[in-house]
Amino acid sequence: MCHPPGSRPPEIPRDLLPPMSGGAGGEDAILTSADGTKLRAYLARASRSADGAGVVIAPDVRGLHPFYEELAERFAAAGVQAIAFDYFGRTAGTERRRDDVDVMPHVRQTTPKGVFADIAASLAHLEKQTGARRRFVLGFCFGGRVAFLSSAEQPGIAGVVGFYGRLSKREGETWPVPVEEATRMSAPVLGLMGGADPGIPHSDVDAASNIISRCTPARHTRSSTARSPITRLPATTRGVACSPSSGPEIPPRGRDDRRLAARVHGHRRAPHGVLTNVLNPKVALFNLTFLPQSSRRATTCCRGPPPRRAPPRARPHVAPLYALAIDRLGRLVQGARRWLERVSRGALMGLGVRLAFERR
Repeated sequence: MCHPPGSRPPEIPRDLLPPMSGGAGGEDAILTSADGTKLRAYLARASRSADGAGVVIAPDVRGLHPFYEELAERFAAAGVQAIAFDYFGRTAGTERRRDDVDVMPHVRQTTPKGVFADIAASLAHLEKQTGARRRFVLGFCFGGRVAFLSSAEQPGIAGVVGFYGRLSKREGETWPVPVEEATRMSAPVLGLMGGADPGIPHSDVDAASNIISRCTPARHTRSSTARSPITRLPATTRGVACSPSSGPEIPPRGRDDRRLAARVHGHRRAPHGVLTNVLNPKVALFNLTFLPQSSRRATTCCRGPPPRRAPPRARPHVAPLYALAIDRLGRLVQGARRWLERVSRGALMGLGVRLAFERR
């Protein structure tokens, strides 16, 4: 199994999160495949998805389990609509399975035709429920090969990404391999392999990369057009997308890797959290509206009530302009805010209680 029970996806690097974004939840969905099969899926909606991106997640050999449900939520939090689906609707039904269930009898009964029909149903449901226009297929292990083959089997998708998907056939295996379908692939392909994974030899990676790069569209990056579709990750085996707290950890090899490890472990959350809350336009509007009311009224013992003063001149344009300026600044400064949100939430609740007692 690629992700054992208890594994969790890593935290999202903060520079990939939309400004002022929060966590994203998900919901179970029962889909109907082309042959009438009911299958379980998990849909996570992004609150904001400017580029209309969406991803169908093909799990590892265990099928749909909590790791991939949480991974779908991670994508949604980063602004990508996501749905993860289960392979075993035809043999195991739509109920959730316990972690100790033996799935291999169900794996042996999967067929390419059935799995690709389930992916098509997931793509259609994702588009219908979220409006995702640029749809991708991403898979792990067993699902990694499924993702590669989806480039040939699923028309209209924007690309596929496979983590350590097998590239060669085992003895007696009936599933096709990516190199056999390379001439039919129409979507860009990206493969990420463990450099120390004994199940995927370097010779298979090199051969598949050469063939697929000649047959598929190039992947366009910000800096250049990448022609090598399959990349090896040195000194890693599998579980390259596990959380360090629950699975294999990516060994830091350079400055960028150390920065990523620091983000995962949360060493930079405090300053980012402060900036996020300071530059939050909702917090700014709250301060402008309610904080002046929390100041104590002046009282006197012998002189009676203070003289009435003329109400201040209204300035309705100040708050919107201030909020707009804060929002613009907030878009430039992104960061984490978990523990600070708890503190600020407590402070705001205390302020509300204080105002309630003062009005009495």
